[in-house]
Amino acid sequence: MNATTGHLLWKYTTGNWVQSSPAVANGVVYVGSVDSNVYALNASTGALRWKYTTGNPTGAGVFSSPAVANGVVYFGTIYSDDSVYALNAFTGALLWRYTTGAPVSGSLTSSSPAVANGVVYIGAYTGVYAFGLKGSDAPALPERPDPQTLSPDLSLPVSWPSAKLPATDDQDDQ
Repeated sequence: MNATTGHLLWKYTTGNWVQSSPAVANGVVYVGSVDSNVYALNASTGALRWKYTTGNPTGAGVFSSPAVANGVVYFGTIYSDDSVYALNAFTGALLWRYTTGAPVSGSLTSSSPAVANGVVYIGAYTGVYAFGLKGSDAPALPERPDPQTLSPDLSLPVSWPSAKLPATDDQDDQ
């Protein structure tokens, strides 16, 4: 949709509804669908660049919104797949997959990943997972680490932003 006029530029129809919010990087729109696929679409035309089908194509919906960093697309799946995926952003090729190990019934990996400082974070029914990326100072392709061996650096200082909130009309009346 044109942000100025509201005019529809293109539309792409997936095999089922889309729950996830799209991620946009380098002229490509990445979005997951309940049809168990992640789609990479040309941001200008809506043309399909590639489509990746998750490990259980009959029941692993992609409700997770993808995150894109350093040429890699990260997302999670739900139901009988319960996995975190990393795909090559240019080709859609699988780089790694990690199964969260939760029971099949009721297990969720529908939260969306966040990538910061060389770590991919994603929530699941069984907890929060953090995956360290090889060569995180450079745009190298990641290897899947064992999340049990990762630990936070608690020596880092915590800082809180300070902000002065503007007065509201209610506060002016007091």
